[in-house]
Amino acid sequence: MVVDPGREPEADGAPAPGQDAEAGPSGTSDESFDLVVAADGLRSTVRRSWPGDPGIRYAGYSAWRGITDRPVDLHGEAGETWGIRQRFGLAPLSDGRVYWFAVATMAQDVRIEDEMAAVRATFGHWHAPIPALLEATPADRVHRLPINELAGPLPSYVRGRTVLLGDAAHAMTPNLGQGGGQAMEDAAVLTVALGGLARDDAPDPVQVGSALARYDALRRPRSQRIARMSRLVGQMGHVRGAAVSRVRDQVLRLTPERALVRQIRQVQGWEPPAG
Repeated sequence: MVVDPGREPEADGAPAPGQDAEAGPSGTSDESFDLVVAADGLRSTVRRSWPGDPGIRYAGYSAWRGITDRPVDLHGEAGETWGIRQRFGLAPLSDGRVYWFAVATMAQDVRIEDEMAAVRATFGHWHAPIPALLEATPADRVHRLPINELAGPLPSYVRGRTVLLGDAAHAMTPNLGQGGGQAMEDAAVLTVALGGLARDDAPDPVQVGSALARYDALRRPRSQRIARMSRLVGQMGHVRGAAVSRVRDQVLRLTPERALVRQIRQVQGWEPPAG
């Protein structure tokens, strides 16, 4: 089946339940739908066909990720350490192993022959337990990913009866760990918005449009705000030079804890709308 992202899904002429659609010249089929949900990721084909698509951009840094092959005692700690245009984060897993990530400013197309050697050269002298985490991680399980994001906010997540969800709508940097979370919020809100139409074999297109407008109004402001916050965290973590980094660190030390807690609650404190 092929869905042409350049046109709205047709509401009329859909095959009867259990009946195959007519095959096209390439062996694919042309079918009709009441709604198309495009959850096709950062490089969304559907989004690229829309007016106003900002495209994607490289954030300026790449991230290595790894998981130790044995437990490492973190003494109850978890979190992230910031250096000069470099960061290292760690989080315990339920079986005692540790997930870690290492982020460094670099060119998007840089070629590194030995990824683990590069991680050790950059972070192997950092504070404990970072050297132990690297020692406990097999080299062939370390992967590096250039960090990309949507280059700007979309004016709408809806076009006709096609709706964007997840990274297709608001691909963001992983600095707040909210990429997957925001996609799940999208799905929950879309489910609520469409809930009253789910049992209708032929939903009214006007009602579908109203439901999608509600989804857009509820999801776009929050997800785009979190994307901006995540981008800002990355920019702070990768400021240029030792002097600017020292100023950044001092500002963070002087920030009241209640302000940080308030920011965290703004990100994590969310409930789905009423049906």
